[in-house]
Amino acid sequence: MLFTLRVVREGVAPHELKLEAASLHEARAQAERQGLSVLRVKVASQYFAMQKSQFPLMLFCQEFRVLLEAGLSMVEVLDTLTQKETNAIHQSRLATLLNSIKEGQPLSQAMSAQPSVFPNLLVATVIAAETTGNLPEALARYTQYSENVDLLKKRIVSACIYPAIVVSFGVLVLAFLMIYVIPKFSKIYETQVKNI
Repeated sequence: MLFTLRVVREGVAPHELKLEAASLHEARAQAERQGLSVLRVKVASQYFAMQKSQFPLMLFCQEFRVLLEAGLSMVEVLDTLTQKETNAIHQSRLATLLNSIKEGQPLSQAMSAQPSVFPNLLVATVIAAETTGNLPEALARYTQYSENVDLLKKRIVSACIYPAIVVSFGVLVLAFLMIYVIPKFSKIYETQVKNI
């Protein structure tokens, strides 16, 4: 669960901090371990929590690939990405990945330990890249594939909008006929039959 904390540190103005924790008490304890004085703690809105907790996977893959192609080692790349990350949740996920790599685990195994962040297809791509030894190219292919899938989804949604509008309009017209027009005509026919 995501919490919004109003915190202050000596010599720094009060500011807000977002932390992911199991409970309100644990969020307060995390902030205090960082040397912050907690003024207020509240649960962040559910929508905001979903937006903030979604890991930017495409950006991660692109930055990872570019830094590898620039000649940095995997540990240096992950260390750089962890340090530049401003979101505490994403930073902790990257730090977990970095620690696993430092412990000697292959990247694919470190990623598979976080299935909510790294999808199975990316893990399988990294496993294949570890075999061939060309991780930047594999990440570029995964990024291209994901972009193509997103584009296809957008096209399908946009192609379904017009038929959905037509069907909705048809249902409204049919409902109007059934509820308003047909009862009026039935009353007219009844009066005509009685007059005959």
